[in-house]
Amino acid sequence: MLLPTPRAVALLVAGALTAVVAYWTLQQVLLVPAVLMLAVPVIGLVTLIPAIRSKGASITVPNDLREGHGGWVEVQAPEAFTDAQYRWKSLASGFRVAWVRLDGRSGSFLTGDLRRGVHELAGVQVRVTDVFGTWRWQPRVGGSHRIAVGPVTVPLDEALRSGFGASEAARLTGVTDQMDQLIRDHRREDGVRRIHWRQSAKRDRLVVRKEEPPAAGRAVVIVDTSKAGYADDDEFDAAMRTFISLAGLLRRAGTEVTYAETTEAQLPAQAARFSDRQLARALAEVATQDAEARMPSRGRMSAHVVCGARPSQPVAEYIATLGRRDTVWGADHAVVERGTAARLPLIRSEDDYLSELFA
Repeated sequence: MLLPTPRAVALLVAGALTAVVAYWTLQQVLLVPAVLMLAVPVIGLVTLIPAIRSKGASITVPNDLREGHGGWVEVQAPEAFTDAQYRWKSLASGFRVAWVRLDGRSGSFLTGDLRRGVHELAGVQVRVTDVFGTWRWQPRVGGSHRIAVGPVTVPLDEALRSGFGASEAARLTGVTDQMDQLIRDHRREDGVRRIHWRQSAKRDRLVVRKEEPPAAGRAVVIVDTSKAGYADDDEFDAAMRTFISLAGLLRRAGTEVTYAETTEAQLPAQAARFSDRQLARALAEVATQDAEARMPSRGRMSAHVVCGARPSQPVAEYIATLGRRDTVWGADHAVVERGTAARLPLIRSEDDYLSELFA
């Protein structure tokens, strides 16, 4: 958009009035200031032609952002936009920031600490002023960009070991001790050579090494995505934070993990093979749905259910069928006590989950 400044309006009006006075009074001497006043806005407009004809600035948005952590949006401007001013709509607050100048033709601005989700950056507004300050060219450049903000990953293994001890933490998450998968009790036909003396001394009984390799454990992580299962968006964000942290814990333990949702699937079918970074990007777009929860079949796999404090009836009934090798993350004690699964809280804080375990 091309706009005249108050200076341009004043010069054009003054120049036109002076020219009219010179004509009616036949005072040709007044034509000189009249022409000068009219020429300044015209020359200023001509100097803006390179900026008007330029393709505008380019914008590069950050990738793989996590909630609570901002990123930098890079702006690269053409030479015609040197000393221009820039303004954009803050993704964190929703308000427009004040006009700022870049350091030369390039610069960057911080997105601010964003919530989990997909945020829309509808370009950047530029204000280029001519050398006389008479015209402003204010285009919107850079196009529209989507910035995905995934849930943060919390190292659950450290928190659970600190809170419950290694063996209890392994039981809570269904991750057995790796050594338990490599040894078994000694039988009379095994002889002496196969005895694992160090582990036998530790366990106060004779054990031997298994000949066959240990089978990888299998687990399904079920996240409730029904809107009725959560009090607000903050609780659902805590569920997403718990989901990705639990998935990472199970993968690091060598467990074969699959994912399931209680409403229409939003995660890609290949999400179980995603890295932590890829899974965070996918979870940025997951939202609650206005649909009744439907619990998936888990077969012989251990189940880990991530839900709100007061889940809907289908989720609560499913929790009641879980056993000791299963876990429930987020549901109230009244919901979990109907079954025998272990209950753990959702990760509401990135910094101090250990205190939440005993809250």
